[in-house]
Amino acid sequence: MVKWVSAWFLVINIYSPNKHAVYTIPFQSEQECKKEVLKRLKHDAGNEILSVKFGSEVKERRSYSCDKGQLPVYPVK
Repeated sequence: MVKWVSAWFLVINIYSPNKHAVYTIPFQSEQECKKEVLKRLKHDAGNEILSVKFGSEVKERRSYSCDKGQLPVYPVK
């Protein structure tokens, strides 16, 4: 039987002219998730990824958030 546990998810939205992608990474606590958001924001700012422009066109844009959800835990046989 599947058991559901609470988890925090880092939600990464990546927007580009051709696509919109969403990735999620689970964390055990909101604090761990927020630390990862800060780390990624610093990395992106250092590499100018948050809004990459070529001329007047935005090539890619990223956003991050932490959302609470449920994670399935499957029994090991």
